[in-house]
Amino acid sequence: MTSALRSYVLLFNALMVAAFVWPPIPAQAQNRETAQAGAQNNNDSQTKADDGQLYSPGAIPPPPVSEAPLVLAHARPNFNNINGVISFIDGVVHGAMARDHISGAMIAIIKDDEILLNKGYGTKSDGDLIDPETTRFPMGALSDIIIWIAIMQLQESGYLSLDDPINRHLPPQLQLEIDPTGPILIRHLISHSAGFESAGRPNQRRPAGEIALYSEHNAALGAAIISQITGLSIADYSNQNIFAPLDMTHSHMSTAHALSSTATDLARLMGAFLADGQWRNGRILRPQTAQRMFDPQFQNAPFVVGMAHGLMEYNLPGGFRGLGHRSHLGQSDQSGQKGMVHANLVMVPELHLGIFIVATLPGGASLVETLPPLLVDHYFSATDDLKADSAAADTTDQRDLIGLYRPFSKPLRSVAGIVSPSDFYIEVRAPSDTERSKSNGLLIHQPDHDGGKAQLYHPIGPALYQAEGLEAPRAFKKISRKGISRSGQMILTDETGLDPARKIGWAATPAWFLWQSLIIAGLAVISLLIACRNSARLIKTPSHKALHIGMILSSVLWLFFLTILLIAAARPIFAPLILPVLGYGALLALFINLANLAMLIRLAILIRSGRHQSFIGHGQFLAAIKNNGTRIFQAMIIVISLIYLFTLFQWGFFPGF
Repeated sequence: MTSALRSYVLLFNALMVAAFVWPPIPAQAQNRETAQAGAQNNNDSQTKADDGQLYSPGAIPPPPVSEAPLVLAHARPNFNNINGVISFIDGVVHGAMARDHISGAMIAIIKDDEILLNKGYGTKSDGDLIDPETTRFPMGALSDIIIWIAIMQLQESGYLSLDDPINRHLPPQLQLEIDPTGPILIRHLISHSAGFESAGRPNQRRPAGEIALYSEHNAALGAAIISQITGLSIADYSNQNIFAPLDMTHSHMSTAHALSSTATDLARLMGAFLADGQWRNGRILRPQTAQRMFDPQFQNAPFVVGMAHGLMEYNLPGGFRGLGHRSHLGQSDQSGQKGMVHANLVMVPELHLGIFIVATLPGGASLVETLPPLLVDHYFSATDDLKADSAAADTTDQRDLIGLYRPFSKPLRSVAGIVSPSDFYIEVRAPSDTERSKSNGLLIHQPDHDGGKAQLYHPIGPALYQAEGLEAPRAFKKISRKGISRSGQMILTDETGLDPARKIGWAATPAWFLWQSLIIAGLAVISLLIACRNSARLIKTPSHKALHIGMILSSVLWLFFLTILLIAAARPIFAPLILPVLGYGALLALFINLANLAMLIRLAILIRSGRHQSFIGHGQFLAAIKNNGTRIFQAMIIVISLIYLFTLFQWGFFPGF
């Protein structure tokens, strides 16, 4: 009995091993056998699949087997791994500091109501390490955020409406003349669409609501409105209503553009924005007001970044929308850093993420601009960036878009634009056959961008272009209104949405100015040669002598003026020293040419009345130019000189005008 049981157990184990080791019958083979059996039993009930196999009624054919490799989703680094985040940021910042000679930087990152990173890099001029808790940097244009928070506080408290004209809340001495197209509203200040130039006095140059152009006058007038309504200075108001509730103990704001703050304090400010107006136990805005500040308000063209309620929009990798502010202004003294300060504050509400970075020296501009999108791309962009659709239909005639553009933030004509044209002009042209890739795009050459190289932009929509590798597209838009031209003025948006450029005609280009200068130089040389060859005969009378000396002085002055201008254009580093000389030289030339014109008119009257003798005989230099011919030539030189002086006035050579 025992041996029989043992034999039974051994047989059972052998069968189990065979069941596991023996390869199973494939499902397709089983289905095939089932189908064949069914076909033999009942030919009328056969089911034939697309692959020619027969299946019994109701059987589900197996899915086709693909031989393509399995595509796995691209794994993104875990942002919750704080050590990995710090290592990534350290690598980017240290690399930029070494490459761009950045002396100091600070960065703060907030995620889901927690400050994940708050770190300083580099040292102050006294050798002390930069402390993100206590080291204050001037924030320049980033100060605007405080102004607009205060305006929204007054709005939710009922003291003002965004649709109120600004003159209603400004002191009498700051009220502006109302444009025929309509008054400037408070919402125009918040969206930077009030029509002010970026510099100079706050004179309205364009209708409010036409284009958005960053101007410091918007925040300055906003600060004046706050003081007028509350009776408090902007320093006292911001301390009591913004800094104190958020425990921003190291922040101070003396004027509209004079915020100085730390990385820690600005992390708390970002936290309040991302948490519907509240950070920890301090609230600065109601939830609906905080959310409203993220709502879009103005764009210079469809599908490009614009302005929310006091916050700039950013196009970020992965299709995320960023909001915040950037600054490339300010001189740091409290931190000990001597040089330009660059700051960038970017919030991504969809990710509940905030990034703040500040860096010193001109090289810091690249770091503060590239770090936020680089961080979002590295940790949160789930898909590769979308490429421009090269087949997108663009019905706009590209000939209307091609030309030279000058940013609205730069004067239409300026001395600096002649000396350093690369900083003032954007060239848009069609690519050559060798430059053209897969699409019929446009080359946009902005020397102070993209390393001085022209970027090929592909059409992605009507008058909308995007460069490969860039998140923000650029758009062309025609402004049609009385006073510009019959057909309107073409503008080109930029990546920030707040520095559009206008297409300019030939009369506003440096090339036309230089041609005029060459003509004046040639006439000055000819005039000087004539005066020198005929000097013995031109001093017969006091009137002729005065005109003779005036023409020589004018010719010598023009040659000196144009030589100095050529030196300034060839060596822009000397421009700050040379340009004042050119300005006063232009004034002197104006007085001399007006005196020459007066003397020439006097001579013409005397000769016409017969009381004066002709002064040039035969056989002299340019003998064909005699008497009246010489006077006509002199008159032509004087008139052309006066026209050129008017050109100099347009280009800003005359100091104090």
